[in-house]
Amino acid sequence: KHLVTFGSEYVNMTSSFRPGAAQMPTNHAPSHYAPSRAQHVPQTSTQFNTGAASLSTLQDWARQNDYLDIYMLNAFYLGTAQRSQYFLSLWKLCTCFGLQFYGILILMQQQWQEYQNNEGNCSSDIKGNVAFIGYLFATYISLYCSEQIRTLNRYGMYGWGENQPVEFVNPFWVGIGLWINTFSLFMSWFVSCIIIFSSQDLLAMILNSVAITFMMTLDDEIVGGSDYENIINYTGGGNSLCSAVDNVYAKIGGLLLKIHPIWQRRIAIKGIAFECCDFIVCPFLIVLPFVVLFCYPYTDDLCLYEGKDSLCLGGV
Repeated sequence: KHLVTFGSEYVNMTSSFRPGAAQMPTNHAPSHYAPSRAQHVPQTSTQFNTGAASLSTLQDWARQNDYLDIYMLNAFYLGTAQRSQYFLSLWKLCTCFGLQFYGILILMQQQWQEYQNNEGNCSSDIKGNVAFIGYLFATYISLYCSEQIRTLNRYGMYGWGENQPVEFVNPFWVGIGLWINTFSLFMSWFVSCIIIFSSQDLLAMILNSVAITFMMTLDDEIVGGSDYENIINYTGGGNSLCSAVDNVYAKIGGLLLKIHPIWQRRIAIKGIAFECCDFIVCPFLIVLPFVVLFCYPYTDDLCLYEGKDSLCLGGV
């Protein structure tokens, strides 16, 4: 962490748990820090809480400009009935959802179609250095995405589980955000490996797969400084006038948040403890990089400029 002073203000320059997360200027020094998604939780803990389910905890996160994404922000605005913020916050949410789902799918289709047009197939052997670098990069992407999937429900409001403070949080949007993030991480993981596998040169492989990992951070990046200020300045009141609707939201959100912890339920087999998610995540973690290594179909090329064959080096 570095503090860069400008007059009476300072800029809190930290790295988010996700790559490329921006930090916003603030006049408030954080009083304490909430743990990140990947923090170790003692086995005796029944929930992976990231702080007490209280307004003060939420405002501490806002002062740090961290631990909140667009789904949590909408949960706060709808939970506190800040109607003036509905349009912009929902617009941000739809934009983020479109990019993280539809945008990633379109990119995957285009990349796979290009691969098919080049008559790509599994080479069944290691073609060269680019295949090996692709294996290493696919391993990195797999380790990164699998860790985020395994620890997702320890982050921000997701760590509060089904016990959301309904006085200022709409549990429905917290539950929606948790599951959308889960599916988005899986999609980004698979699409990144497909891009690595179908890229004809090292430059395209790295740039395109890194772009996918950046798209995973969009739900964090789209939360702005004014949103953090709204949370910091909130003093209570302003809840929805329709308690019946709030109760429906709370029940649906509670159900979504109650199912997800099963994902991390621990199972002991012959004295070895596993989490339920390990049975799904670990096979992909091992298999996908080796698919890239042994099925990468192209010869070694290092292109200095995409699309310019005259600037490509190598070839075996």
